[in-house]
Amino acid sequence: MSEQKMGDTHPEEEKSMRDVQEQEQREPSQSLHEDRLDVNPPQDNERIVVEEKNRREKGEASHAEDRRNEDNEGGSVEDAASREETEEYAYELKIPHERIAVLIGRKGGVKKRIEEELGVRVEIDSREGDIRVSGRDPLKLYTAREIIRAIARGFSPEHAFELLKQDYVLDVIPITDYARTRNALVRLRGRVIGERGRSRRTIEQMTGTWLSVYGKTVGIIGRVEDVSMARRAVEMLLGQAQHAPVYKMLEKYRAEQRRREALWLREEDELREALRDEFREDMNAE
Repeated sequence: MSEQKMGDTHPEEEKSMRDVQEQEQREPSQSLHEDRLDVNPPQDNERIVVEEKNRREKGEASHAEDRRNEDNEGGSVEDAASREETEEYAYELKIPHERIAVLIGRKGGVKKRIEEELGVRVEIDSREGDIRVSGRDPLKLYTAREIIRAIARGFSPEHAFELLKQDYVLDVIPITDYARTRNALVRLRGRVIGERGRSRRTIEQMTGTWLSVYGKTVGIIGRVEDVSMARRAVEMLLGQAQHAPVYKMLEKYRAEQRRREALWLREEDELREALRDEFREDMNAE
């Protein structure tokens, strides 16, 4: 198995360099914005008046609440439940402009599927690349956000929707944590992708994950344990490790996973057989 030396150029480095240069110009950084309320602080005299007024209002509200609770025991719990049902949460994020069409999908199919399967609302600013996703269920809202992030980081919608499965997660590794220059960024991308995609394909096959080397990040989708191993392999390659030790580690991991799967299947067969025997004994007893 031939390995690239650190000083060698990769066959797809020139193309990757052009990709990086173009994406640096048009790819906005992805971020989650928090709502902020700017308040001008009152002057000292004003502050005293405001604080005294707030204390009176809070005291009156507290007494009123106590009276309501006494008149209708348990009403406060119902009110809290009602507020939880109507309260809405939201995430705001940016995605690269060239991924907006992928997020929307043909005839809006991808966007519609996210909204229908997770009960959220997705608002897209096609000009700025700003996305707002809102909903009442925090867990489903988080899943919707992760699907959008996956599409933004180069995954196909098909792979992004794997995040609907239980125990499937998205992990994003910034290549810039390992590269100080643009040339280093391109070279490290090439190490993760490998010649004709061999490195990426090997990591995917040995860990059962999907990888997306896009712009300045490496994205990974899969089960938690598998994503952890895939991340370790990617980080080793980004840290200048040779490919052979990385492949050997992945082969060992895959062998262990197969051993566990075989053991699980054997235990399942034994349990099924025991249930059959128990059923036969019950039938004979009758």
